[in-house]
Amino acid sequence: MFDRIAWSTGEVLAHTIGRADEIGLEVELLPPWYDVDEGATLNQLCEELFLSRRRDGNYPAPHTREYLATLIESRRVFPELAARTTI
Repeated sequence: MFDRIAWSTGEVLAHTIGRADEIGLEVELLPPWYDVDEGATLNQLCEELFLSRRRDGNYPAPHTREYLATLIESRRVFPELAARTTI
C-alpha cells in the first residue's frame, strides 16, 4: 500500500489514493486536521483534548484521547499535564 509514496511532500494524499485504487482498496477521507509528528504538535493536541473545557463533554478524536490519557496517567508522557488536569 505504501510503496512508491513520496513522503513529506504535497503529493502524499494523491499518491496514497492512487495506490489504494491500484490495489482495489476503497478510500474514505476524514475531515482535514493537522499532523502530529513533533513535540509541539503533540503538545497542541494534548492541550486541545485535555485542557479545553467543553460543556457538552464531547471531545474530538475519542480514541486518541483515551490512548493519550493512559500514557499521561502512567506519567510516561507529560507528567506535568497529569498534575494540571483530571483526565
